[in-house]
Amino acid sequence: MPRVCCCHLEFARVVLKCQSGWFFAPSFGVAAIFRFILFFQGFHNWTLNPFHMMGVAGVLGAALLCAIHGATVENTLFEDGDGANTF
Repeated sequence: MPRVCCCHLEFARVVLKCQSGWFFAPSFGVAAIFRFILFFQGFHNWTLNPFHMMGVAGVLGAALLCAIHGATVENTLFEDGDGANTF
């Protein structure tokens, strides 16, 4: 019975705080997340938000820098006899 009690308390918390219901929350699964993103995009054009653009550029730029750094480290660690030093 404690599990049922917790569920009712959670529902009361959502209702009393005037929060939107669970209908607008993303569900589990990849398709459900994409459905929620498309639904949310219809009301809020968050892809044109400059802070979102900077965040995406930052994540992609960091991934590029990590790839460049990893390739450089792997290249300098490669030993092939006489040409062990790549500098």
